[in-house]
Amino acid sequence: MATLSLRRLSGATLAKYQRIIESGGELTPRQKRALDGHALITNDRFIEALLRPDKESE
Repeated sequence: MATLSLRRLSGATLAKYQRIIESGGELTPRQKRALDGHALITNDRFIEALLRPDKESE
């Protein structure tokens, strides 16, 4: 089972990851998971779905 870290990355960390990718390097699996989690929490639709009450519990 894969884990996902849901946290917002700092601008410095995002810039570091961008430099790695632009130079032809690859992110480590841990960096990729962190970036995926950051992308999720900065996605408005994901946040809205997360905060929406569960319709089945009505």
